[in-house]
Amino acid sequence: MGKYHDGQFISLRWEDEPDGLYVKGHVSLEEFRDAAWKYYGQDIQWYTINEVSHIYGRWSMETTEDGPSSMLRTYGEPGRGRFKITKSPYIYQYIKPEPIKTVPKEPLIKRSLIPVPMIEWREGF
Repeated sequence: MGKYHDGQFISLRWEDEPDGLYVKGHVSLEEFRDAAWKYYGQDIQWYTINEVSHIYGRWSMETTEDGPSSMLRTYGEPGRGRFKITKSPYIYQYIKPEPIKTVPKEPLIKRSLIPVPMIEWREGF
């Protein structure tokens, strides 16, 4: 359990399927996307982040198979020891789409006989 700052992505280890992505503080959708992008880099383009909700959380210590561990508990209302969190539902496309490959209309080098493939950029959000 580390200290997170407002707007910072909260990194969690899941035993089961994740139920969401979390950022500390109540932030906008765009701020959430920025925090996720900073944490995951290009891999986040395969996540769909279209909505966020403002909730509250509290760290608690629990014993697991691996020994004591800090767990994030989430709540719908503020309370003692709770801090602001922004959550986005965890929606993941398990099959990554192949990038679209195109051939330029004119070769980059006029004498080249081999067309050079180009990759189009797709927005991941």
